[in-house]
Amino acid sequence: MSAQSEKAGAAAKDTMSARAKRAFEGLDLFPEVTVFAALVGLAALSLILALLPLFGSLSLLVSLLIAAVMAALVLIFFMHMRRAMTVVVLSGMAGIVWLTILFGLTLSDYLTRAGPFGSSIEPPPAVGRVGEGERGL
Repeated sequence: MSAQSEKAGAAAKDTMSARAKRAFEGLDLFPEVTVFAALVGLAALSLILALLPLFGSLSLLVSLLIAAVMAALVLIFFMHMRRAMTVVVLSGMAGIVWLTILFGLTLSDYLTRAGPFGSSIEPPPAVGRVGEGERGL
């Protein structure tokens, strides 16, 4: 009985290893690992840019450019937009267009305000103290 169970166990191991080999046979992780390394590098570059003022007044623009590249890499490789159906790609593009519209409207509101930033915001008027003879209703 033990020889028969050993044979069954060996057959099961062979079957599992054959299944594992077939599962990983066509799997190529090089692009994903490369993109992950690029994302980590871009995140490190963004951190360095935040800590050291290398580009002066252009550092905000460079940071936004780095963020856009990182978002594009995630969309293309990790969300598989390269091989996605047309409807999925159109939905992703519609989301990007909508985000652009929202940022554009926010920027137009910011740029059309008079004076420097915050000049249209006035503090509330000072409230006087209510005296003893006055009733504050």
